[in-house]
Amino acid sequence: MMDKKFDDIREDFTNLLLELQRYIVEDLEKKQDFLYTQLLQAKENLPEKVRESMNDFVVPNFFINVHNAVTDEHWDENDSSADPA
Repeated sequence: MMDKKFDDIREDFTNLLLELQRYIVEDLEKKQDFLYTQLLQAKENLPEKVRESMNDFVVPNFFINVHNAVTDEHWDENDSSADPA
């Protein structure tokens, strides 16, 4: 009986952590969209020679790397032993 209660508490806590992670990722994605737009606008304001020398993938790749680091796509949400950090 005690093990069942402990398991229920652990499952509830894990679910809360997963929900918190989803909120954090959603918030970061909103901020990412805003920053992405700002960076693209800033890139357009650069002198033409600088803008032409920039790789078109520099800005998107930056955000892809940030997104992957934040979401840690290797973490399996169903694995309660996984470490989200």
